[in-house]
Amino acid sequence: MVRKLLIILLFAAPLSLFAQEKYAYVNSQEILNKMPEMGDMEKKIVAKREAIQKNAQDIENEYKQKLQVFQSDTTNVTQSIMQSRYQELQQIEERFKAFMENSETELKQEQENLFLPIQEKLQKAIKDVGDENHYTYIFDGNMLVYKNAKMIDATKLVKNKLGLAN
Repeated sequence: MVRKLLIILLFAAPLSLFAQEKYAYVNSQEILNKMPEMGDMEKKIVAKREAIQKNAQDIENEYKQKLQVFQSDTTNVTQSIMQSRYQELQQIEERFKAFMENSETELKQEQENLFLPIQEKLQKAIKDVGDENHYTYIFDGNMLVYKNAKMIDATKLVKNKLGLAN
């Protein structure tokens, strides 16, 4: 009898531990959208994108000018000058292509660099809320397929921790 009771206690003990766990979720996208740092990041990305577009337009204008010269003045020009002008056009095309590829990489890197501290700030706030409220797990509500009614929405707590209006 004691043996059966001991076995039951061994199986019941882990179940009682699970009963003490608290689960919560947050809507990280909603929180990110309210963070002023996201607006600042977006402004910087838009400014960088506009600078890239301006530089790309400058290269295109240079190409158009060279192309116009290449196409219009062909009667009194030697073959070597025509070939030189053609090579200039090819170089501009290659420069443009390299510029666009480098700019895209640079823009993506800039976005990651700007987003990282925002993401870290959000993660710290979520961790702090989890620690303060003794949650075992906090999930991102955007990724959950099912949420039990007992699961706590900690989005407001994290917003408060970050000083954001609900």
